[in-house]
Amino acid sequence: MRYMKVTDEELSALRGLPYIQQLLYLTAIKPYVDYRTGIVGIARGISYQSLTEELYIEPHQGIKSGSPSKDQIRRAIKGLEKAGLLRIQSMDWKLVFQCLLIPTSYSDLNKPATKQHDDLAIVNNHESHIKQGFQDDLSIKPTMSQNIKAAIPHKDNNYFVCLLQQFEKFWESYPQPQNKAHAWNAFQKLNPDEVLFARMLLALNAQINHYQELQAAGLWVPHWRYPTNWLAQRGWEDDINTNKLQEKPNAAHKARATKQPVDFFWESCKGGADYIPDSETITDGSIQPSGNVIQFGEYRKTSETR
Repeated sequence: MRYMKVTDEELSALRGLPYIQQLLYLTAIKPYVDYRTGIVGIARGISYQSLTEELYIEPHQGIKSGSPSKDQIRRAIKGLEKAGLLRIQSMDWKLVFQCLLIPTSYSDLNKPATKQHDDLAIVNNHESHIKQGFQDDLSIKPTMSQNIKAAIPHKDNNYFVCLLQQFEKFWESYPQPQNKAHAWNAFQKLNPDEVLFARMLLALNAQINHYQELQAAGLWVPHWRYPTNWLAQRGWEDDINTNKLQEKPNAAHKARATKQPVDFFWESCKGGADYIPDSETITDGSIQPSGNVIQFGEYRKTSETR
């Protein structure tokens, strides 16, 4: 039979809080706490929908039925954290809390053993019978003590909280966050340690900076991969190609060196004037205004007679 233990510290912290916060803690959060770790939301997942269903009021005469909204639940959770009853580990798409006022003696129940038991103890029934004053002629055989098994540590849920926190950091840093559920599954399969996760974030930030530099230089850049693909394809191992940024100044220099149509026009007129102002022309050895017309034929005649 399941039972729930509420301590005096919890009652003192709950006293004076709004009813919705008291009900939320006592009926929707505390019954599902893992007393080994004080974590709620991992062994049994909870969500805003499940919390609203727990606080559903059935229709009765003179009583309005209904459930609190998601915003009301969110404010109630913040109020419980402010009161010191719990610490919010995640409130995005998966709710994870840690109850802070669970007594140590109660949370140590079923605590995983840190050492393995010794070899199976052999109990000599003959000696025990003598001590108890019972002697008989039954064949006495040493028997193994029952219920002696190697201690298998329980799976600690704290790693899940750390993994979830790492994923939230990755999700906030990724420039195109899409399909969070699939990305979370890929992140769980990857299960990076602290060293690998730090390497992933450094590589991601370097890729983001390089992407922004290419955009600022006016170069074409491809779209970001989906987070699931980036994780599955080990995108943090991709090399950053800096050749594009080096090719940009060379391309600009070549563009400036390219001849314009007016250059070809002047080349076709090399036999004429090297330079004549637009508003002047040379006729009979004297410069006269020509109304912005360059008379190359006249200039050739005068140059031949000199």
